[in-house]
Amino acid sequence: MYQIGIVTKNDKSADQVVVNAFANEPYITSGYRLIMESPGKVVLGTILAAEALDAKSIYIYINEDVVDAVGRLKRSIQKYGRSLGNNRSVEIVTVKHRYPAGNAAWIKKRLMTKEKEGQMIVSLAQMTALYDIVYDGEPWIKVGITVSGKVENPKNLWVPIGTNIKELVKFCGSRSENMIVCGGPLSGRTTTGENEWIQKDTTGILVLEPKEIP
Repeated sequence: MYQIGIVTKNDKSADQVVVNAFANEPYITSGYRLIMESPGKVVLGTILAAEALDAKSIYIYINEDVVDAVGRLKRSIQKYGRSLGNNRSVEIVTVKHRYPAGNAAWIKKRLMTKEKEGQMIVSLAQMTALYDIVYDGEPWIKVGITVSGKVENPKNLWVPIGTNIKELVKFCGSRSENMIVCGGPLSGRTTTGENEWIQKDTTGILVLEPKEIP
């Protein structure tokens, strides 16, 4: 599990595996696209994580307004929910799109139980990467990200980890004087992008005009 950044204290198990599929940042739709294109990977990757952590239950946290994505997850749970001998419940939790819903601390408080081990909160990227590692033997070398804002061609891209951020926004048609926000407008940070690279936890790049930065 360490290959995808999942580490438990003292190698102990977790009571719950909670997939944070909630999008609380405007403009960022990479998680949505990942669900729409690979819902089976999300479900099977999560079952693999639950098996490895000896978790008793699985929750997938997602916006209530993305009805099509919720539907694809439900169908995948019906199809793959009992794979690998899985007998634990796989529950979809829909929540109103309101910041800071989706924050890890907020989710833990919402789903807090009496069990000592608590929750292991994981990302969509981690679960699809786990699927690729186990089923296809592919290491985690790419992530899905959104490039949006003041670019000629806003889009979701599947890019190698380590891609230069400035080159990426240039590829999407950004002017050199524009400002780059790594992440979304609510919790992202500004950067020139010259010495910044796509990381495993990067979900989006927002490009803004200088006058739009407070």
